[in-house]
Amino acid sequence: ITHASLGAWGEVFMGHRVLYLFAGCVALSTIASRYVDVNVFSLQEMYENRLVRAFLGASQEDKCCSDPVTHINPKDDLLLKDIGLDDDDNAHGPIHLINTAINLTGSDQREYDERQADSFVLSPLYCGSPITGYRKTSDGYAGDLTLGRAFSTSGAAVSPNMGYYSTAAVTALLTFCNLRLGGWFPNPMSSGFEKPSPTFGWFQIIQEVLGRTDNRNSFIYLSDGGHFDNLGAYELVRRRCKTIYICDAGADPDGSCHELANLI
Repeated sequence: ITHASLGAWGEVFMGHRVLYLFAGCVALSTIASRYVDVNVFSLQEMYENRLVRAFLGASQEDKCCSDPVTHINPKDDLLLKDIGLDDDDNAHGPIHLINTAINLTGSDQREYDERQADSFVLSPLYCGSPITGYRKTSDGYAGDLTLGRAFSTSGAAVSPNMGYYSTAAVTALLTFCNLRLGGWFPNPMSSGFEKPSPTFGWFQIIQEVLGRTDNRNSFIYLSDGGHFDNLGAYELVRRRCKTIYICDAGADPDGSCHELANLI
């Protein structure tokens, strides 16, 4: 095909074909982000399913509903708001505090320049952090938030945004390769705190690849609690617990107690 055979409009098209191709890709990705959940289109969903099957499914006696291929049973998981609480939110045992890290790689607050994250807790009673405020779990925070989603997010070690481990090159590489654990949760201070995922995930993907996650938008990015405090003691110190027992299960072959030093 020659420019002469295409005519004037053809020449305009051929001259701007890269621009049109780019615009078409943007339009297609925007439409796709409306129908493809940004939290599902990652490794996190598989990671969560495997952890739930391994650790919660082990005590599941009812095998009738298990998928014959994946062996996933929807009865394996539990609602976080039902763990250890009665109908009046009274605890009958220890309260589970599941620690995650809210990534603040794009925050303009100087105190997060080095840490690039803060502690964010998921519990049967409340979910949140001082920087975002808190929401009652039973009020529908993040939809029907399950124990499996909470502890798999807490263990999401490989993520484009990893608190103080974050670097621009690794962030872009992991996002483009879709090596993404962790997830986008509603900001407790937003009016749509009951939504489990963003309606359009396109904006969140851009935040991930540029390393611009913060606490100012309606959705925040949570990853492994170890991206802030790997001992899980920070929330206990925050609550002024008089006695705290810590089991350090991290990799520390030299016995340097570097996680304890980081906590201090």
